[in-house]
Amino acid sequence: MKTSTARRPRASSLEKRQRILDAAARVLARQGYAETTLHDVAGECGTYAASLYYYFPSRDDLVKEVVLLAVGRFGAAMAEAVAALPAQATAIDRLKAAVRAMLLLSITKDDYAVAYNRIFDQLPDALNREVEQARNAVPIGVAELLTAAIEAGEIGAGTDAKLARILIIGTTHWMSKWSASKDQRSPHKIAEQMTEMLMRAVA
Repeated sequence: MKTSTARRPRASSLEKRQRILDAAARVLARQGYAETTLHDVAGECGTYAASLYYYFPSRDDLVKEVVLLAVGRFGAAMAEAVAALPAQATAIDRLKAAVRAMLLLSITKDDYAVAYNRIFDQLPDALNREVEQARNAVPIGVAELLTAAIEAGEIGAGTDAKLARILIIGTTHWMSKWSASKDQRSPHKIAEQMTEMLMRAVA
């Protein structure tokens, strides 16, 4: 009984921290980096702005955590999609699975994905460097999957891998802004068709 009581404040603190992060992701997705304040985030999660400092020393610390979580979500979605492929999957199969997973996060309006897509190019230099390190640390990246497909001869050797990556990442970012509310296709179908179009474009 004593042990259980001792653990409650810790669990409660972690839950509140997560609620703050979720609220910050929603606000950043809606308002962008420059227009988001701690007061906005506090209002979104039903608390006082001053209480946020107990969990995050500054607004940029909170923003950084949201962005790093978003990078982790993209990375995990890609890694999971690739891991689910059969052993005989080709390099282009792996690239397609990863791209489809990225697109799906954006199309389904995952708060963290949308927040990241909206503010990734608005971050101050110091914060952007930390985010870049996190992107480089994801288990599977578009750049390495593109390179593998080119080296396997499944994408033409004349394809510029850097430009192809920009096309794929740029499309993923823009899909988070697209409203599919009147589209009869499922998010999975849209992601599948968009992936096929991207593969034809880079191949």
